[in-house]
Amino acid sequence: MGRALLAEDIFSLRFVSDPVISPDGTKIAFVVTELDPAANSYRSGLWLYAGGRDSVLTKGPWRDARPQWSPDGQFLAFLSTRGSNGRQVWVLPAGGDTPWALTSFAGGVVDFAWSHDSRRLVVVAREEPEDSGQPGGAAETVKNGANMRPSTARRINNLRYKFDGHGFFDPGHRPALFLLSLDGGSHGARPPEKLAWVTAATGDDQESVLQEARFSPDGKRLAVTFMTSGEETHRIYIADLAERSLSPVCEGSFSQWAGVFSPDGTSLAFFAEDRPDGRAPKAWLAVADLSTGQVRNILAGFDRSVGNHVRSDARIGSTMLPEWSRDGQYVYFLASDRGATHVYRAAAASSGAVEQLTADAREVVSGFSVGSDGRIAYAKAGPLHPEELWLQDANGSPRRLLSLNEAVLSAWNLVEPEPFTVQSKDGLTIDGWLMAPPGVERPWPGILQIHGGPHGAYGWSFFFQFQYLCSHGYAVFYTNPRGSESYGHAFASGCVGDWGGGDFQDIMAGVDKAIALGVDPQRLGVMGLSYGGYMTNWIITHSDRFAAAVTEGSISNLYSMYGTADIGYFFNRAENGGTPWDDEERLLERSPMRYVANAHGAVLIIHNENDLRCPMEQAEQFYVALKQLGLTTEFVRYAGESHTMYSSGRPWNRVDRLERIAAWFDRYLAGEKDRES
Repeated sequence: MGRALLAEDIFSLRFVSDPVISPDGTKIAFVVTELDPAANSYRSGLWLYAGGRDSVLTKGPWRDARPQWSPDGQFLAFLSTRGSNGRQVWVLPAGGDTPWALTSFAGGVVDFAWSHDSRRLVVVAREEPEDSGQPGGAAETVKNGANMRPSTARRINNLRYKFDGHGFFDPGHRPALFLLSLDGGSHGARPPEKLAWVTAATGDDQESVLQEARFSPDGKRLAVTFMTSGEETHRIYIADLAERSLSPVCEGSFSQWAGVFSPDGTSLAFFAEDRPDGRAPKAWLAVADLSTGQVRNILAGFDRSVGNHVRSDARIGSTMLPEWSRDGQYVYFLASDRGATHVYRAAAASSGAVEQLTADAREVVSGFSVGSDGRIAYAKAGPLHPEELWLQDANGSPRRLLSLNEAVLSAWNLVEPEPFTVQSKDGLTIDGWLMAPPGVERPWPGILQIHGGPHGAYGWSFFFQFQYLCSHGYAVFYTNPRGSESYGHAFASGCVGDWGGGDFQDIMAGVDKAIALGVDPQRLGVMGLSYGGYMTNWIITHSDRFAAAVTEGSISNLYSMYGTADIGYFFNRAENGGTPWDDEERLLERSPMRYVANAHGAVLIIHNENDLRCPMEQAEQFYVALKQLGLTTEFVRYAGESHTMYSSGRPWNRVDRLERIAAWFDRYLAGEKDRES
């Protein structure tokens, strides 16, 4: 038996992401990220697996990410934060050497991709620095005759003017598209050519933001994705470089992104998402015939949304694009099923011919690359380890290539989650998991965890927080109530328009099941983030079963969130059915604030001051109400952190957060009264 975990043990972990197989299939480049406690930040470098061994390609106090092999296999391009201008494109020879910078855009690079002849790159970049991301934004200089007056005024005329983790948008600093021609592989390149006509073709719509671009095989066209931020929809255009023309890939109101040309250039595979009224969003995989504009959903009958939907606080990196087989017959993608995430492929010429390629029922794959011979390199996590590098041969036989965390993990007393199912009040079957504290006799004090989204999922990923709380003597249990992904579109839609209804019943059925499995009903805690924070607030105002609660990045008032959250004006309308002016009563009726006088338990409120997804005012309202009502409550605010600090914030804040959560439950799950004396 190993030792109990400390919050600072998270510094010992290393996280694998973004594996990419070289064109000749002999090498795999990937990213390894570490928390850097001395700098209170993160650092990541490129690694290489070749010839049965791994080696470090880049290392330093910066973040290298998004490696891409040149199609001829001679170079490895990547994004790096080394230098003073944010992320730039750097290049490393395949044989290993000192990398050099290819770009120096003042505002940094958003995205890049190689041409198929390895002679050019297409780059999405900002010519000017972005806003600092701090609420309040940059100062605007106001002219007054010959004088210049500094001003803190921010002029806003876009519906979408802020985004969590980014800050406030400056419409004058939108990304632009550039072509970069390499000089025969030398350490330099010609000055980038700005394709101003691409962004100009979208008109003066300041809410149309360029996000990514990919070359066609012949290098004559680009698939370019724009985000129309008014409703956060994406649209793909084909840019003809010779004709200097821009045309949409297809008609339709559904969102489109991540366009990748087929090997022969006649088709485009891309991810698409639509959201019928009263339903959850459904992400699918489309193939468009570029000569006719006909679009086909090649996942028809596959009742899962594409992507990895399983949450973790120990995953850093990994991006996902659809990936074509070399012969153009298949398109590869990720999808989640009952708390696991696998690699799948779909036949490009049909609708519904889908094959699952990775088979471990207790795995979460977060990034993959397909070799020319059908081998798949992928980053895979399980409940007892974060992502590691795996390789599956063309016959479907997987093997782990390395385990960067084995020595660290073997010293800890880790707990394998035990799955269970439970019938909800209306008979719906709900999946759940329970992690029993090692060395503690039944009945255990228990902590209910509730995931965010609501269209996320818990499952077979590694969750450091859960293991840490188990080490403190708590049984940790969690469920995927209706609204969760990985169970089909009808299930994911089950909470839409009914937050606090059937989902509440599902979660409480999970509580009853956990008690039957050995959790002490007199020592129950509950916690959740985002929508999980909403449900925590809802539960403690609709049940007296929990002695303590931690509500984090939470939602307490759906009415006020509509206009204050970065996505509130479209997300809240879609999820809760109405605007404040056409369905005021509905939004208030499903807001925990309305029932706050019924709250029970000692409540720790954690919220981040740069959280634009669930704004600080949500926590402030709830805290003031609880305080005035005389309940035991404490409010912890983290400056400079956005919504997802729990998994990507400053390392010492992450440690501090974990220690505060454990201390809160240690204090109040001993049966103390929830009223202040």
